[in-house]
Amino acid sequence: MPSWWSQNTPLYISLVRKGLVVRAEFVELLTVTQFLNGIRTSLAESLFAWSCQTPLGCEDLKLLFSHLQKHASLDQGGCLDEVTIALTMAFLYSIDISNVEPRDEDRDVAARPVTPASRYREDILMRSILWVPKEPDATDSAVWKGLKAVLEFGMGITLRRATQLPETQGR
Repeated sequence: MPSWWSQNTPLYISLVRKGLVVRAEFVELLTVTQFLNGIRTSLAESLFAWSCQTPLGCEDLKLLFSHLQKHASLDQGGCLDEVTIALTMAFLYSIDISNVEPRDEDRDVAARPVTPASRYREDILMRSILWVPKEPDATDSAVWKGLKAVLEFGMGITLRRATQLPETQGR
């Protein structure tokens, strides 16, 4: 029991009868939840901004993929929440799907983790083969299935582009 219980018992009981204490605790809990969601959103947006400037490495992408697989979620409207969208875009920026966007100048391809000479490409290819389950997994959520399709599509674009890089660089 709190130290103030004995002094304020009649007041506390009258507040409980009116439902005020329960509401106050709920509002406090909601505020903490909103605060934690704000932190998650800020961290995800920071990772996205970082991946736009410097692509994530192979191990970081594996961790990000695993995190998205376990923690992809929807907001109240049924759309992907801000955290999931920011992390998905960080993944897509890191694997460089820039060939689907119009651009005037060519970026430094060697700075990306998927290059013709890197072992990363083979590792990602093997992982992308392993990403596709032989049988549908009952534990996969509908959110993850759709998100996985987006990530696999981006990976397919990147791998296809990576296989064509030596031909385009030689010309």
